[in-house]
Amino acid sequence: FLSVWSPLMLLLGHMSLCTSWVPCFIVNISSSDSDIALHVNPRFNHYDDIRKVVFNSCQGGTWGKWSYGQSFPFEEGKEFEVSVNNYIHLFLI
Repeated sequence: FLSVWSPLMLLLGHMSLCTSWVPCFIVNISSSDSDIALHVNPRFNHYDDIRKVVFNSCQGGTWGKWSYGQSFPFEEGKEFEVSVNNYIHLFLI
């Protein structure tokens, strides 16, 4: 497990950028262990999910409804960038 972002890097109105080569990854933006404001999980081949990006959030330890992205912009073994723009009521990825 490699943690790329620290909490100080997600300031309101700022962008964080990560570039890497990994077989899989999860991005969780949270304020505590039981509250995850944004969960992003690109799935190359995970159970029934093949080449799908899964989004969710967790409040008080309870997960919300899973939603799926409309595209899969990742290629296995290829470099990628993930940028997260943090605004008051939303994240732009």
